[in-house]
Amino acid sequence: MANYIASARSNKFRVKDIAALEAVMPSDVEVCVESIPDNEVCLLVTNSDGGGWPSMIYDETTDDHIDWDVESAVAPHLLDGQWCVIKEVGAEKLRYLIGYATAFNNKGEVITISLDDIFTELPDGVSTCDY
Repeated sequence: MANYIASARSNKFRVKDIAALEAVMPSDVEVCVESIPDNEVCLLVTNSDGGGWPSMIYDETTDDHIDWDVESAVAPHLLDGQWCVIKEVGAEKLRYLIGYATAFNNKGEVITISLDDIFTELPDGVSTCDY
């Protein structure tokens, strides 16, 4: 059995307050400061257990794991007109290859694309790239 291994990061975007954004990030998502005067940052996933965007985090106050998603955590911190684009690519050996990008802003607009979207553009019966 193979493990899923991924890499994930965001684009650079501007936020209202870097410290406030850092306060809502789990320990395995690094807020990388690109330019302090402009409050420009990017997010880098440093999780050694799979490497993708976390979907659950440990809450010390409740001593339990809770659902978490990057969009809900980041969107309120974005400056008007800014878009955060998160990307993840990964594989389970050569059995499954995935890749997607999601863009969102602080107005609730979300755009998501996946490498598998190509199959919606092809005729029925074209095989997928997995087994």
